[in-house]
Amino acid sequence: MPPGYDAEDDTKKPRKKKPQQAAPAPKAPAMAFEEPSSGIDSQKKIKTLTRQLANIDKLKNEKENGKTLTADQEKLLKSEDNLRQEMENLSIL
Repeated sequence: MPPGYDAEDDTKKPRKKKPQQAAPAPKAPAMAFEEPSSGIDSQKKIKTLTRQLANIDKLKNEKENGKTLTADQEKLLKSEDNLRQEMENLSIL
């Protein structure tokens, strides 16, 4: 033990609990002026779906060339139809 160490002084002291804050107030319902953000959200979703579909195309090519795919990659391939349908739905909006 280091010099000047006092074992009796090494007792654990209970921590003071922070007072709990009230839950934040619920948000107001969406108003018409918030529509542009929903357009931005759909643009982000379309970009994400486009990226995922490009990844699926790459995986298809790899599989055709004889590469063994992981279970996650196979799962992504199986989700292609759903992703394309979702893309169509967002493109129509």
